[in-house]
Amino acid sequence: MDSDRQRIVIITVVVVILIGFIAGPKAISAFRGQATAAGNAKAASEPLLPPLIKEADMVGSVWNVTVQGFTLKATFSANGQAVVSSDSMIVRQMAKTKYGMDTFPGKWRIEGPKLILSTSFEGKEVSTTLTISGTKLISKEGVPIVRVQ
Repeated sequence: MDSDRQRIVIITVVVVILIGFIAGPKAISAFRGQATAAGNAKAASEPLLPPLIKEADMVGSVWNVTVQGFTLKATFSANGQAVVSSDSMIVRQMAKTKYGMDTFPGKWRIEGPKLILSTSFEGKEVSTTLTISGTKLISKEGVPIVRVQ
């Protein structure tokens, strides 16, 4: 009888763990989506201003940019080069595995009132387009991007 109970307990634990692995990421994504939607609803969209940021203004600056639910710190260098880092251990580990350091190389360019930032993430090219409004950068969702430096 005891061995039957042990088997039932072990099977139950394994099933719960499997369900956690399968449903956990979906639940986290759904939660992130709800949190992002709530944050976006609170952010009042500002009227767009003529772009005042030029390429020379971006060189040496550091901005927090959110891409695919991760907040990334983008450091803009000359010649359209960028370095993208994150406080997320998952993102840093992926960068270390792929590039041997805990940052991602990136590229950026300004096209009229848009700033395009791209990097390679999980084996594919990921880019985000930000709108230049005066001396600010605005995400697709209308949320201002924070300049760190």
